[in-house]
Amino acid sequence: MPKLGEKRAVTENTVINMDKQGIVHLSFQEGSYINLNESKKILSSRKRLLPNTKQFLLVDLTNDPVPNKESKQFANSDDLINITKAMALITKGNISRIVGNFFFQMKETSYPTRLFTNKKDAIDWLLSQ
Repeated sequence: MPKLGEKRAVTENTVINMDKQGIVHLSFQEGSYINLNESKKILSSRKRLLPNTKQFLLVDLTNDPVPNKESKQFANSDDLINITKAMALITKGNISRIVGNFFFQMKETSYPTRLFTNKKDAIDWLLSQ
C-alpha cells in the first residue's frame, strides 16, 4: 500500500497512478483475474493517492482483466461510488468492451461513465466533466 501523498501504488494485478491533473489511472496486467480482495486494495490505494475527494478515474481495460462476481458487485458499492466523480474506460475492441460493461452496472446516475478506444479522448472527456 502507498503512503499518504504518494503518486503511485501497485497491487497484485494493478498499477494505480495519479497524474498532475488529478486523474487516477488504473492499468491491469495482461489477463488479470480481479477478485474482491484486489478490488478493495485498489479502492484503498485510490483513497490514499487522493484522499477526501471525488476522483476522475481512467481505467485501461486493454489487457482484458477479468472481474469475478464479487468484484462486479463491489463496483456497485457506495464506497466506490462516493469517491468517483467520473470514469472513462479505455478498451481495445469487443472483448474489452464486454468486460468494460460491468462498470456500467453502477447505481443509476451515480457518476458519468464512458468507453473510449484512445487515452487522449478519454482524458479530454474526463476533464470536461
